[in-house]
Amino acid sequence: MPLSPVTIHRKLPNGTTPSALPPHTPSQHLDLDISLLNSSPPDGIELRQATPLLITTMQACAELPFRAKRFTERMTRASESASSENAILRKQVNE
Repeated sequence: MPLSPVTIHRKLPNGTTPSALPPHTPSQHLDLDISLLNSSPPDGIELRQATPLLITTMQACAELPFRAKRFTERMTRASESASSENAILRKQVNE
């Protein structure tokens, strides 16, 4: 698969590959940080600032397939567009 997440992750610079250890269930309860699950999605400003950084990082990786880079650019544009549209709709609902 040309756009396999595993393949893309392996080709990113400074990426670490997962260890070859088999999965296991922890014996004791771990206090995991689930703040991201309970947080709001990024606001428009945060999203607009993160997008160029992501695209620049992806473009700098020569081993990453062109199709993966293009897909990422399209998805970031779609995400920004959806975020803007949601903000407009929320504003209209509040009025």
